Order: sequence, then structure tokens, then C-alpha cells
Amino acid sequence: MMLRRGCISAIIALICISCIEDAIAARVPEDMALRSSDLKADALLKQQGGEGSECEEERFRKSMLTLIKEMPLIGLFDDVKHETKFEASGMTIAPFKDKRYTTEEWLWIVFDNLHALGRVDRHFEFAAKQNMLVGHKPDEKDSQFEGITYVESTGHFLAVEEVRYHEEHGTLHPFTHELRLMADGTQYETIQVRGHTLAKPARCHSSCTAGGAYG
Repeated sequence: MMLRRGCISAIIALICISCIEDAIAARVPEDMALRSSDLKADALLKQQGGEGSECEEERFRKSMLTLIKEMPLIGLFDDVKHETKFEASGMTIAPFKDKRYTTEEWLWIVFDNLHALGRVDRHFEFAAKQNMLVGHKPDEKDSQFEGITYVESTGHFLAVEEVRYHEEHGTLHPFTHELRLMADGTQYETIQVRGHTLAKPARCHSSCTAGGAYG
């Protein structure tokens, strides 16, 4: 009987040790907001203690993803412009100075089905007035934007359009749109649109289910 109790105690002790190690590995400040500097490995290591901390111990999970906060995309915007569907397809972090708010870096989102840039405060607040659909064009068809990046040297965005018929080549090709925000940050203008030639142009959308050489 004493031996059995000893075994049970040992098992409970091992479980407790495992729980402690998991808690250490998952320790992330609850109020951590998304910033571009947070995406750098050395910055994350420094936040968690840096050299000589538990980060260097074998039991620390060096590769991990921790959910900090989540929010339905439609719930972020105070004014959804009568839109009911948001097919977010790309995101980047870029600066913008809006005198009304203290936020310096924002999340910028493109949508496959909308001609608009989503500007979202990195704290993910529900129905926040500072979150908005920039340059919303309700009368234009799907943008087909599948990705976006920010060019620091120009202060412009590059949005990638999935495919469009290229009149010169007579085939489908991706296009890059160079976008510039207007001074008040509520609109953007297209500086230029450039088509790109692929070595082997895609024959169908990624959702195409045909098999063989065509698929």
C-alpha cells in the first residue's frame, strides 16, 4: 500500500513539473501589442530575459506561437461601409501619423473582394473609431489583392493582384499596384500598375480541382 502511494506521488510530482515548464514556456505579457520590432527574434529573446535566463535552458520552447488576442475582422471597424464580407488576404505593418491618435504603427490589410485598405490599431480594439476602411470603392468589382508590403524608402505600399488578362501577352498575369496614402489617411491613390511575366503562367486559381497536367 505504501509503495502504491509512493508511485502515485511520483506521478503527480512529474505532472506538476511538466505544468511548471509549460507555464514558463508560454509566459508572454498579456498587454503585448503587435509592433514590427516584436517580429524580430533578438527582440523577443530580450523580452523573455535574454542571455542567462530560462530562454537558454533546454526545457524552454524556443519555437512557439502564443495567441495574444483575437477578434472577428468585421468587429474591428466602427464603420464597415455596409460591407458584410471581408476576405482578408494579406497584411503588413507600416507607420502613419494621425494627429487624433497616439498609434504610430498600424496593421494594413488587403481584401480579395474589396477595393479598400484596412487600417487597424495594433491593440485590436472592438469597433474602434481609429480602425477604418481606407479608400473604400463600393462600386468597383473585386480587387483580387492577395498580398501587401510597405516600401520604407518611398512610403508607398505594393499590393499584388492575383491574376488579370494581359492584353499584350494574351495570357493571365499577376499585377503589382503601387499605392500612396493621401495626407488625411482616409484615401489612397494608385501611382502605377505593373504586369509581371511568369516563366510558367498559372492556368487556374489555387482552388482549381482538375487533375493531371492541367491541375
